[in-house]
Amino acid sequence: MTVPIRVNSVRGVRGVRAGGRRHVASLATLSGKGGEPVLVPIGETLELRLEAMACYASQVPVIFRFSQDFFGVVANFAREVGGERGPAERFWPIARENL
Repeated sequence: MTVPIRVNSVRGVRGVRAGGRRHVASLATLSGKGGEPVLVPIGETLELRLEAMACYASQVPVIFRFSQDFFGVVANFAREVGGERGPAERFWPIARENL
């Protein structure tokens, strides 16, 4: 069984609730233990996602300090990840026993 993950910080990866608890593991611990990446199409929600990101006004200049166009950076990355399929987000499934 695999658990979807999301990166909350450089220090760790947090899995969704499973059995009433959260699984937390460091990125270093998970190195090489993930499955093949899963691409999730986000073309229909990309603009909404960008608008939601913009709501974190104090974090945007820190996270995207290398660019004045975070909308463009995120949209271009999503298009690059999705390729011919269109904008996508990439997830790596992690088996529960690897957490």
